[in-house]
Amino acid sequence: KKDTFPEEYPIKVINKERIFDGMFHPSSDTELGEYQLYYKFHPDFHDLLENESITPTSKLTMQIGSALHAVLQSVLSQLGFCTLDDIEVKFINKERMISGTVDILKLTLPNGDEYLVDIKSTSRKPTERYSYSMQLRLYRDNCPDAPDKMILLYIEKAYPHNLYEIVVEKDNKSLNDLYDRGDRVKV
Repeated sequence: KKDTFPEEYPIKVINKERIFDGMFHPSSDTELGEYQLYYKFHPDFHDLLENESITPTSKLTMQIGSALHAVLQSVLSQLGFCTLDDIEVKFINKERMISGTVDILKLTLPNGDEYLVDIKSTSRKPTERYSYSMQLRLYRDNCPDAPDKMILLYIEKAYPHNLYEIVVEKDNKSLNDLYDRGDRVKV
């Protein structure tokens, strides 16, 4: 089979500034307790919260992670596992006040199985984390075209850039608990 990669192809790194929009974001808010959520979303208190301090080192770390995301998404697209339309898919659920961006909405394996994928860059072999699993579950529940199967796909930042996948199972109880937590703090 001939090489599936063109001689040259672009890598698009998404690097938008995070600006508070009043929405719950699965990538950052799943681990927040009710107290934190209340203050984050209450119009009288939101502006009193301190913003996270970002050092040059943490900024570089985030940029490397974003670049690895983009490279991996591009490679998976070049290999035919997903289309460009399935990469960095934005969604908004105004009823639940949730919005986010899915790394890969639909990745199709050669056997036809389809997965919703969230990519994480890591410095060591990962273990499943509640916040990452809930992030995927929220994406699946709020994206109408999302497949039922979900995978956290980790790429090691250091050579040899090993890939690890963790299959995330549906968990409606945890999902409903998270929605209930959000409902209890609505202003």
